[in-house]
Amino acid sequence: MTEANNISSRENKELLIDIWTKPKEVFQYLLKTDPRKNILLLFYLAGIVNYLDRAVQKDAGDSQSLTSILLLSLLGGIAGIIGYYLYSYALSVTGNWLGGKAGSERHRTILACSMIPQIATLILLVPELIIFGSDWFSSSTDQTNVALMIVFFIFGGIHLVLSIWSFVLLVIGVKLIQNFSTLRAIGNLLLPVMVIVGIVLIIFLFTQII
Repeated sequence: MTEANNISSRENKELLIDIWTKPKEVFQYLLKTDPRKNILLLFYLAGIVNYLDRAVQKDAGDSQSLTSILLLSLLGGIAGIIGYYLYSYALSVTGNWLGGKAGSERHRTILACSMIPQIATLILLVPELIIFGSDWFSSSTDQTNVALMIVFFIFGGIHLVLSIWSFVLLVIGVKLIQNFSTLRAIGNLLLPVMVIVGIVLIIFLFTQII
């Protein structure tokens, strides 16, 4: 049992490393061997990251304590699981509209693995809180301190790069499972959002007419 656990642990480490530079190979391996591997955990962590990112963007620290933000991020993880499951289903439906054949389970595998670079930003949370404290989530950061602002933008830049790389991995994954071109894969990713926005806009216009 110990030997099997060691093999599994080593495999997980290799996958976490290879997803950054060999995403297609990792996707193919997981889809073939264990498409449900760590999906719930990855979706949960991605939900926490999304909540914390929104807290920074909305200066949540202006009205909430640091403790409440961190605690609420744990609930954000649960919302992430639900949201990503729904998004995976929507991707399979809109992908079929575009001529794809992959189901929601394959989309979940791709989506969960693609979130790993974005999830990696959780590592930055410790130095961010050490340097900025609760100000990381508020609008009260001392903008007259040049060194502090440089560090702030460096952290922000890393967040942005890792988020972009997660999107790139997702495009690669959708291309793989749907046999799409790059543009069609991007269209598949954006179409569910466009449909939701369209529905909301129609409802808004309808309520205005009434």
